Amino acid sequence: MKSKGDQSKGNIKQQPEKQGNTYKEIQCHYHPNEKLKYFCKKPDCLQPLCKICLDIHIEEHQEQNDTKDVISYQKCLSEVSKKMSDNLEYFSDKIGQLHNYIDRIINFQCPQNWMNLIQSSENQIIDLIKSYFSNLKSYLFSTTPEINKLYSAQDRLIICSTRLDQLKSELENLKNENSVTQIILYYQGDVEKLNNKYLQYLEQTFDELKQIDFSTLNAPKILINHNKLNNLLELLNEYINYEQQQEVQEEQEEEEQVEQDQQDEEPQIDQSDQREQTIQNDQSEREEEQPIDIIIAQEELQDENEYPQISNEEDLEY
Repeated sequence: MKSKGDQSKGNIKQQPEKQGNTYKEIQCHYHPNEKLKYFCKKPDCLQPLCKICLDIHIEEHQEQNDTKDVISYQKCLSEVSKKMSDNLEYFSDKIGQLHNYIDRIINFQCPQNWMNLIQSSENQIIDLIKSYFSNLKSYLFSTTPEINKLYSAQDRLIICSTRLDQLKSELENLKNENSVTQIILYYQGDVEKLNNKYLQYLEQTFDELKQIDFSTLNAPKILINHNKLNNLLELLNEYINYEQQQEVQEEQEEEEQVEQDQQDEEPQIDQSDQREQTIQNDQSEREEEQPIDIIIAQEELQDENEYPQISNEEDLEY
């Protein structure tokens, strides 16, 4: 059996260990040899205090009979840290909820996920334009090698200017806590080696440009027709087209209304008139279907009935 001492040791081991002070100690502004140990939370005070400051501060508060807002600086840090951590967690959770909600709407409610479609189309247009101007520059540089060297020298100048900014930063490092690292790098020779490399790069570029006679350069003339930008806009409107659902619905309603108005304007025909019209149409259709010989014969017969022929006897009398 375990003794009480062993049991107590076991219980001690099971208890969580107390976390040490994870905050950096800060010197008092008024007493450099002292560390901040207390803090006054009173809204019109809010003062960090060391041991010496505490005695003075308590006397000031005792006059007002109010010392309950003075707590340890460590406890104050823990309290503020806890509240800020909770706020951070809550804030992060709300951002995550809003982000998921927006994604859900975009992915399931927006037709054809149009935001991604627009972004994809924009990237395609940008890539196409970049490719066009890149090919144009390559062509122009190939026709005039001197211009190509000139633009190449500009690119080298940008690279060397970047090294110049780095050198300024390294010089500033000698004035702050990075001075030790910077001194070691310098005495190792890395800084001077890199600077000499860039200086040689500049001198080489300078010599190459001096060998070119730019006074005889026959560079191509570039003409820009800004009026054609409208044509480009028209092409974009043809490439990406959209219609709002409300407009489509309104157009459909307008078409239905027009059809209804046309039906209302048609005259109403009485049933008897409609039957007569149907009979006349049938007769005209039958007449049209008869051969032309029968029609002529019917017309001759009708003429004979109206004008009867004169008999032979009557002819003799005349």
